[in-house]
Amino acid sequence: MQQYYQIFSGAGTAVGNKLTDVLSTADPIVIFFSNSWLTERGMYSRYTETFVPADGVSMSEEEKNVYVENIKYIVNSRLKLGQLIIENDYYRQALE
Repeated sequence: MQQYYQIFSGAGTAVGNKLTDVLSTADPIVIFFSNSWLTERGMYSRYTETFVPADGVSMSEEEKNVYVENIKYIVNSRLKLGQLIIENDYYRQALE
């Protein structure tokens, strides 16, 4: 998991081995264009539909399934919101 954190450390989304978001108090989620995602608890690949827990994180199979479904819902909602912002030119309209 550490290798993924290194990818984002230059963008300010990681401090050491911890994901951070200076603009939010919510648990950070790194969303990839492919709908795969990374959290402090692990990484999900949309292509293989598998979740790999981060080092030191243990979950039962049921906990893992609930966690993955919850994060997938958040990811899909954020991507849909971004799409709607672009389609409706929200920021231009908000400034008028």
